[in-house]
Amino acid sequence: MVGLGTVTLKMLFIALTWLLSMAMQMLPTRLGDAYYWGNFVQKQPLLAYRYYQQAESQLAYDDSDNDNDIKADIYYRLALCLFNGIGTSRDIFAALSYINEALTYSYYDRTHDKFNWQSLAKKIEDLRSAIVNEFDNEIADGIQLD
Repeated sequence: MVGLGTVTLKMLFIALTWLLSMAMQMLPTRLGDAYYWGNFVQKQPLLAYRYYQQAESQLAYDDSDNDNDIKADIYYRLALCLFNGIGTSRDIFAALSYINEALTYSYYDRTHDKFNWQSLAKKIEDLRSAIVNEFDNEIADGIQLD
């Protein structure tokens, strides 16, 4: 019989499995950050972008709320890469699409009081403004965007 406060191997296995799944979920994003910023490794924009794409491919797209808390982070990073041409060709249409997704999920962060949501929300709003301003400037200059 298991007493109160006793940890069984099954309980330990379940806890470790959950922790590992959480760590693996964020691993591509963290690796992308390392290569984007050059933290502990040499900056490699292409690798950063690929890790961000991998992080996106692992997101849950069902009706559950799984991964909603990290979608804003991942979409922001992809928009940043696409807007600045980091690790990929510059594509402000795709950047706008991703930043709009990031903005949508930043409201999830706000309503669920995600730690430090204000910082990410500000970054998303700033990048979205830069993207929209670029569109406005191109339109004002009469330049057709590719």
